[in-house]
Amino acid sequence: MERHNQSGYRNRLLSIIKEFEGKTFEREELIRLIIVAIFCKQHIFLFGRPGVGKTYIARLATMMFGSDAYWELLMAHDTTTEQLMGSLKKDEHGKVRRDLSDSMLDKPFVFLDEMFKGSNKVLNALLGPMLDRRYTEGGYTVDVPLITLFGASNEFPEGEDIKPFEDRLMFRYDVQRIQYKENKIRFNNGDFDQSDKFHTKFKLDEIDYVEEHAKNIIFPEYMLENYIAIQEAIIKDRIMISDRKFGPNQAVKVFRTSAYLNGRKEIDFSDLMLLSHIAWHSLTDKKKLTEVLTYSFFGNTVSIDKSQSDVEEKHIRTIGYIESECMKIIRYEKEYLGQSSSIDFMDDVRLIGSYCEQLENILKDAKEIEDKKIMALRIEEQSLKNIFLHGVKQPTFTPELIARISHSLSGLQGMMDMLTNWLSENQKVFNYNTNKARRTPQN
Repeated sequence: MERHNQSGYRNRLLSIIKEFEGKTFEREELIRLIIVAIFCKQHIFLFGRPGVGKTYIARLATMMFGSDAYWELLMAHDTTTEQLMGSLKKDEHGKVRRDLSDSMLDKPFVFLDEMFKGSNKVLNALLGPMLDRRYTEGGYTVDVPLITLFGASNEFPEGEDIKPFEDRLMFRYDVQRIQYKENKIRFNNGDFDQSDKFHTKFKLDEIDYVEEHAKNIIFPEYMLENYIAIQEAIIKDRIMISDRKFGPNQAVKVFRTSAYLNGRKEIDFSDLMLLSHIAWHSLTDKKKLTEVLTYSFFGNTVSIDKSQSDVEEKHIRTIGYIESECMKIIRYEKEYLGQSSSIDFMDDVRLIGSYCEQLENILKDAKEIEDKKIMALRIEEQSLKNIFLHGVKQPTFTPELIARISHSLSGLQGMMDMLTNWLSENQKVFNYNTNKARRTPQN
């Protein structure tokens, strides 16, 4: 059946994304992030100036699953638990219970605008439903259908009140105003699809299906090692994130969901890139995280450029020595005569051998840079194929740097081949003299 086919999900999501983009401007990255958040049953926090469409895009996203799946509330200091969780009333047994109808406990998708303006009591009431999908009060517990909670604010929240939500709000996103003039013109002219209808839709039980089957996605050992290295780099840079958020029920669940919906059997680097929206809890950390992830995936531009410059400097210097000290020998322009001819020749063989060793070391450094380039381009290619990423490009290996790397490798390898071929043909004076005679035009 198409709707439960792995590649079918990918195709349907591509259709949804295309429709979604036709209803918004410059929200390509956010659209993809919201979709993956929903399918891995994680919560997301949106912040940005009033009027950037935080409520609109969250409400629109949930329309993929029908109009009755969404509930929203504008939070304030005087917001009550009853407004969120439902009013109290007695059941048929005379016990006081919450009336869950028309409350956040009755809907799979919840939007809380100005979320952190709520009182401590109200915020604490959210913790259970967000983490365990259960609401406990007065000795009884209710299972709730919550899939994704959208928190929103006009400013980024800070302080102790948000600490309990750091792991519960998996994703964070800074929603910017429309940047490009042509898009502003189209927006003001209403030149976009303003309906909230999607031709492609999903059923809520498909989220459960994806969740269950994403568990089978493989986390290859080499990818796990890279993930651990990224974690260590994040921690080393003093970006505060808990082990729990890195773990199997949070970040790793996101990676598996991304891989599954992309039609893969394994996690790859592109899935790990979603950490850019996960592994930070403050704006300072966000900026540092960008650098950490760029270095981890694509390398340090300054460091790699310096390494390439070192290779080029050693290359030029060594080639200069070879041309001044060895080329007469290699071109068979040197005479080996007399009793010391064999000794002189073997000294020259050792000289050329020593330059081979130098070239080999330089070539090793050059190949290490080449390997980093190949890896960076491979990760970039994976990112372009991941439907939940948008506009990811590796910034490190520019066309100019790639050309320099190629030039160094070809030059070093060419000289290395020439020297090693010469050594293989000339192991003693007799060979050299014979080769010289063979290569020297006869009068």
